[in-house]
Amino acid sequence: RAIESLLDVGAEALILISSTLSKDALASYAHQVPVVSLLRDEVGDLVDSVSSDDHAGIRLAIDHLTSLGHRSIAHVDGGTAVSAGHRREAFRKEMARHGLKPVVVAGGPHEEDGIRAGRGVLREGGLTAVVAFNDRCALGVMESLRGAGLKVPDDVSVLGYDDSQFARLSYVQLSSVSQDAPLIAAAAVDRAVDRVEGTISPGHVIRTPHLAVRKTTAQAVSV
Repeated sequence: RAIESLLDVGAEALILISSTLSKDALASYAHQVPVVSLLRDEVGDLVDSVSSDDHAGIRLAIDHLTSLGHRSIAHVDGGTAVSAGHRREAFRKEMARHGLKPVVVAGGPHEEDGIRAGRGVLREGGLTAVVAFNDRCALGVMESLRGAGLKVPDDVSVLGYDDSQFARLSYVQLSSVSQDAPLIAAAAVDRAVDRVEGTISPGHVIRTPHLAVRKTTAQAVSV
């Protein structure tokens, strides 16, 4: 409905954030105006995309945690959210690269998902670190762990994804994988402008994330 409204008022290009529309639906709009998909790159050949390298982000997370001595690491996944499958598979591959057993706990993109998944992390037992699908999920995981009497990061390290504004708050200080949101947003706008002006053909831009280390990850404790 939002797209149809924008087209009705004469929008010359569309930027869709984490769209869950089918490739056929995206293609139908791309026949009308340039369409740029932000944070989702499996969109077909008619649609531009600007995204972050999820595998590189998960690699940064696992390398950071293993450098702190963590060997029992869980991934609380994003369920059916956009990018959840990529991050889940990247986690399995990166754990295998380190010779470690991957533990995946069903989660989701919201705080409530993280709280529920936190109980699953506790049931696994012996885990010293968690990589959450995103920061909101990580916050829920931390709430669940603290409710069980565990301290973050003294007992369990928690690492989020997205480096959202709340991750930087003084009372949160969440370690998180940053997708450099301002940069990829600017790249999406640049892409849309160039397409409107007819200077480029549809294409895909993938940027490399970086790790923002704060106070929710620490040296592993013996278990």
